[in-house]
Amino acid sequence: MATLSLSLGPLDRGEELKELSELRKKGQALRNILSSIADDINQKKQFMLTIRESAMAIKDMLTRVSDMIKELPPSTHQDLIHRRREFLIASKSFSDTLKNYFKDQRSSSVIVGALNLIHQINLLVQAFSESVEPASPPPTTIGASPGTL
Repeated sequence: MATLSLSLGPLDRGEELKELSELRKKGQALRNILSSIADDINQKKQFMLTIRESAMAIKDMLTRVSDMIKELPPSTHQDLIHRRREFLIASKSFSDTLKNYFKDQRSSSVIVGALNLIHQINLLVQAFSESVEPASPPPTTIGASPGTL
């Protein structure tokens, strides 16, 4: 697992893009795990493995997010911290839904919780992408300049 070196200070552009790529990979891995829940929920052993994998992937994702926030410019922190908080809330809600599932066996609640968490992952990765890869300026128009007609 790659980690950021906090002693080196802010990341340069290449390192930012590398860290963003790692975050995207972790997000995709977690989305894949969560999307398998609907298939695994009726197979107790596989479902328990999937839950364990999702917990570890959530932890890895949060570690990556926290490390990246520390390294990005302070001007980006407010939105990123907000997205991290929303992801944490969705993670906690998903955990609570899993606990309730073992009491009431309502698989639809677990699937909806997983979909909500996937949505939060998408928003979180998008926020980091926008912080690291800001929107490019509009393209310049090629053509005759005014007064040359």
